[in-house]
Amino acid sequence: MVKIDMRCIIAAGRRWLLAAFLCAVFSLGTAVASAARSANLDKGILFWPMMEGAVGYTVTITGGKTATPSSRTYKNVYCPALEVELGWLGEDRVSATWSVIGIDVDHKRVGATEPEPLSMAVMHPDAPMIFDEYADMDYVPLYPVYAWAPIINASSYEVELYKVGADGMEKRVRHFYTYEHSEYDAAPLNEAGTYYYRVRALDGNGRMYSEWNRSRDWVVTPSSPIAALGDSITHGGGVISVPPSLKLYCWESYTGDVKVKNLGKSGDETGDMLERFDRDVLPFAPKVLIIFGGVNDIRAGKTSGDVIYNLRAIMNKCEAHGITPVLVTVPPVNPSRMDAAGIEEPAYGWRSEREAVNAWIRRQTHFVDVATFLTDEDGNMRREFTSDGLHPDYDAKKFIGEQIGKYIGEHFENLNDAGDSKK
Repeated sequence: MVKIDMRCIIAAGRRWLLAAFLCAVFSLGTAVASAARSANLDKGILFWPMMEGAVGYTVTITGGKTATPSSRTYKNVYCPALEVELGWLGEDRVSATWSVIGIDVDHKRVGATEPEPLSMAVMHPDAPMIFDEYADMDYVPLYPVYAWAPIINASSYEVELYKVGADGMEKRVRHFYTYEHSEYDAAPLNEAGTYYYRVRALDGNGRMYSEWNRSRDWVVTPSSPIAALGDSITHGGGVISVPPSLKLYCWESYTGDVKVKNLGKSGDETGDMLERFDRDVLPFAPKVLIIFGGVNDIRAGKTSGDVIYNLRAIMNKCEAHGITPVLVTVPPVNPSRMDAAGIEEPAYGWRSEREAVNAWIRRQTHFVDVATFLTDEDGNMRREFTSDGLHPDYDAKKFIGEQIGKYIGEHFENLNDAGDSKK
């Protein structure tokens, strides 16, 4: 059965293999000229703080100098920034303002900005605006997501990840092409060192359409006393459109003084978590491993016995390597929300199978029960906690992080360190 994860939901359209034609070699002069056409467009980038619960935004630009003010509205903006053409404003540009309204999954307004002068925009940008907060996280997620604001008239994007050596030399370790404005890294970043990524837009012929923009540096440390192995709920992201590169919908942001290395991978079932244990957990030598998975198994029709078998095997691996396992109960889903979001509804009997797993988890030495609070009287995830029926949003992620942080803090003292270094 096909597994659906945040990558499938966030993507606005289908990904296609680009390498066949994007790897063609173009002359430097042609590429630079293409990038110059992008930079010379009469355009600007508007950006604003994320609004809790906003799946998308509506942006309005209004000019008021002429007798008949001009305006333009942009709907269904799925990141907190928008690159816009400005030539249509004419004389109204001098006094033009812009404002933003946040819209949730039920098409309700969840926030708004005050009108700002257009002069607050970044004018004539020559490169994409990157969205990540890795340098501000306690630890860099094992599976990074690279995200940026879309560029007007760009056909695709090129992404490169670099590792910076102790001698200052830079080595490219990842290379992607994508039509989307985010890219989920399928390979783990499990080697200590300093990293950054950069992105540029390409035109319809695969030529450079913008300059490169690069992220801030972040440092992956060789060990993490507390780590979390899980699926997309641990990986992060929420409200359908926000990727794990931002902190707001990552439960690891809300664990207080407890610093947790994020080993989550979107789409994982417990069998996947077991399979990648040696590769993804052992390099960081955690003393405590939070194990948070099972929802993908249950909704796909796996039995409670299947899930318990895999969780027990992960626990056995922990004990063999001197790691203390801490299990987290499996959250429910909300089938009606899933159906509205285009996600296949869960298999028949999923509630009873989930409860059987959770009953087993509650008999273990160390566990954190988050599922009870998230569940409504019908056994579904409470509607207000999820936009797509599968992934918890802000209030739920905050609750999960607080409960896990509290448990770890009370039961495992002196395990924290400073986390990954920041630059």
